[in-house]
Amino acid sequence: MKLRRLPETDLARIAPLPAAMKRRALQSFNSGGGSWSYEPARSQNFNIANPSNPLGLISPRPSIDKIKEIVSRRCRCDEQEESCLEVVDLFDHWYRQKSSGAVERVVPSMAIGSLGLVRYWENFFFQLNGRNTFLFIDYRRTNGLTAHARKFVFSMMHQQIRLADPDFFDSNLLVLRFPQGKEERVISESCVNDDDLYSLAELSQLIDETYSIWREVLAERHIVEPKRAAGGMFG
Repeated sequence: MKLRRLPETDLARIAPLPAAMKRRALQSFNSGGGSWSYEPARSQNFNIANPSNPLGLISPRPSIDKIKEIVSRRCRCDEQEESCLEVVDLFDHWYRQKSSGAVERVVPSMAIGSLGLVRYWENFFFQLNGRNTFLFIDYRRTNGLTAHARKFVFSMMHQQIRLADPDFFDSNLLVLRFPQGKEERVISESCVNDDDLYSLAELSQLIDETYSIWREVLAERHIVEPKRAAGGMFG
């Protein structure tokens, strides 16, 4: 039976939970995912930031209208298009107001054993309050990154960005969330707490335990669902 990889945001939300809560969360998790994703919006973060390359060269920034046109073309339904365009506008406004001097920096995805790769960062950094800053965006309107989940994300960023490159050891790590406010969606900023990070060993233990339970949950589903199907109308 193939072990389905958990999406990054769900892994971050579930991994820090105690084992019993992990199991309950995974039992209720829809491994098929939603009917659409924010990938069309995420794919344009590089264009919104328009970073210079490592040699200092910078290309003309696409207009926000052009960026939104690209996003719209990649969406598969009206709900996806409306939500993706909403967060593109929010991030574009936030970025132009608060940051500057983006520079391209390719940070490889992080391997989690034989389970594949995860990625909690963009391929650029920028200046925020005078510091080099790396970013992860959680677009979810609901069921996004909790405080414990953000600690997990920051710890992964710390390992793959700061510890992997001494030039960025003192860089800032930032999570932007897009929760639903009273009338409209808002941007919520969370910066890393350097005194509250998981070690690499702790991260490995959290991920291993999560996928061990996930494997058991999928095996249980594999046993139960065929029985239901075989039972037919009178089963």
